[in-house]
Amino acid sequence: MSEAEARRIAEAAREAHKVPPAARATAAERRYIELAGPDPGVPGPVRDVLVWIVHFEHEGLWVELAVDDRTGEVVRVERSR
Repeated sequence: MSEAEARRIAEAAREAHKVPPAARATAAERRYIELAGPDPGVPGPVRDVLVWIVHFEHEGLWVELAVDDRTGEVVRVERSR
C-alpha cells in the first residue's frame, strides 16, 4: 500500500475513531508494530504487523491511526493525554 492510500483510509476512518474534525494529518510512517490477539485480557501470541502510522494533530493534541499495510484495516488507535 502506498502512503497516499494509507492517508486516504485514515481520513475515511477518522469519525469512527473520534479524530477531531479540525485535526490535520501531519505525518505518515511505515513500520512494524506488535499486536496481541483480539482480547487484550487473554494471554496469547503476539504478531508483528506492518502498518502505516498516520499522525493527526490539533492544538497540541494528537491521534495516531495504525493502518494495516496488507488489509487496510485500522488496527490500533493511540491518543495524547
